Amino acid sequence: LVPWAGAPVPVAEPVAEGADALRDDHRQGQQLQRKDQHKQAVNLCSFCSSRSLELPSWRGEEDEARFPKPGVENVSRRLFVLRALATEAEVSSILEVAQMSLEFNVDNDSVDQRPTYERYVVQIGQYVHADLERVLRPIVEERLLPYVREKYNAPDAVVCTVLIRRYLPDERRGHPTHLD
Repeated sequence: LVPWAGAPVPVAEPVAEGADALRDDHRQGQQLQRKDQHKQAVNLCSFCSSRSLELPSWRGEEDEARFPKPGVENVSRRLFVLRALATEAEVSSILEVAQMSLEFNVDNDSVDQRPTYERYVVQIGQYVHADLERVLRPIVEERLLPYVREKYNAPDAVVCTVLIRRYLPDERRGHPTHLD
């Protein structure tokens, strides 16, 4: 996330509080913030719109956030959050596999040289973990890909890579901004 200065408002720490904080706080017009080293509020993002989606095999909501593009005035980057992409049961299944049977890589990350605590589950378009394939394939094939293909007018879009990262209090708690 790329922070920018903003008016002081109640502070949310999405990295420290995890996905639940982001999911609960991303409402239209809501801003997520953190405090910088000088204890000033810094906006992380502002969710500016929400719309209902209805695709052949999935219904959900798309929230849009905008981030200022560093070095360019009046230009922003957009982030889309898809609510209800996975059911609670699917999320529970993914977490169960991740917590019980995934071995996470601990090689050094190219961004910050800290252990990655990540595991690839799709590489070069091929699922490489059977238990996760059973739960991820319907989410990817029946919901995510149809959304991406329609949103970006890219009928031939495919998934190349999927990875899961682990963020535990005594391990990695964030990942620096970077471009891949």
